[in-house]
Amino acid sequence: SDLRDLIFPPHGTDLDEAAAALKDTSIAQPSIFVIETALAKLWMHWGVRPAAMVGHSVGEFSAACIAGVFTLDEGLEILAARGRLMSDLPPGGMLSVRSSEEDLLPYLEHPVELAAVNGPQLCVAAGPDSALEELSKRLGADGIAAKPLHTSHAFHSWMMDPVIDPFAQVIEGIELQAPEIPIISTVTNATLGEPEATDARYWARHLRNPVRFYGALQQLWATPDQILLEVGPGNTLATLARQNPQRGAGQMVFASSPHAASDEGDSAAILGALGGLWASGVAIDWDAYYAYEKRGRVPLPTYPFERKRFWKEPKSTISSAGIPKPAATPPVAEPPTPEPGTV
Repeated sequence: SDLRDLIFPPHGTDLDEAAAALKDTSIAQPSIFVIETALAKLWMHWGVRPAAMVGHSVGEFSAACIAGVFTLDEGLEILAARGRLMSDLPPGGMLSVRSSEEDLLPYLEHPVELAAVNGPQLCVAAGPDSALEELSKRLGADGIAAKPLHTSHAFHSWMMDPVIDPFAQVIEGIELQAPEIPIISTVTNATLGEPEATDARYWARHLRNPVRFYGALQQLWATPDQILLEVGPGNTLATLARQNPQRGAGQMVFASSPHAASDEGDSAAILGALGGLWASGVAIDWDAYYAYEKRGRVPLPTYPFERKRFWKEPKSTISSAGIPKPAATPPVAEPPTPEPGTV
């Protein structure tokens, strides 16, 4: 399938059917990868180059591609295989829970596991749908809010175990390189070193281990004056970054895309982020930004320079005798005659 026809349906396509097709993980994962990678390349073309990167699940593969761990073609092969293998697994679900990891763990027992830690009070559990429904009831009884996520499988849980070895075999056929740009691992919360980045087993276990996004953000916010830019569809990660208590008042966060429910257009969102980055001191390559614009001369009517006097006379003053006495009016110089064509 051509992903462009699925992401940008041709005119006349049933949009509900197109949206349903994108929810299939075999399509969703490579689609997320290509959008993130394309946006990253666009930002870099505009002169915005990352000092470090963090990726949430599929996003770490996009970061690895940008960092040179594997090529774009190899990344497409990896993500197509990853999505296809996961799509063939039994269905499951994921539950967003307003709780810390420490408080949530006592509630988790097989077949439900911790799948992500997105904030100090925001985690995700994964497992069979029936078990998640039971967990949601137990949490609700104790006053802990929980909400099902729109997903087809229990990612980052034991339900991914059957595909770990087959996925590792796919990556073993690719020559992996050390990252040229630092990547903060959401598995270890440390900088991804050459041993892990070039190990097929790391990337295979990556789909099984919990996504520790909160810890990775803390590593980034430890640097003063850090600016974060979300590169991908939506603005969920930017929202999580803003809510991180480690973030300082002067540390800015921007998103390349609007929320799916927002009325803001894609162009407005990315231009808003571009302006925000520039206003925050990020150097923009404006020649590259304007490189593909076509300009034309537009004739405008000439303007008559009409001389109008707008001097405001000063108020009268009061003399010692109590008789109004006009103030001296300074001489008014005539404005110079403008040169033709000046404003």
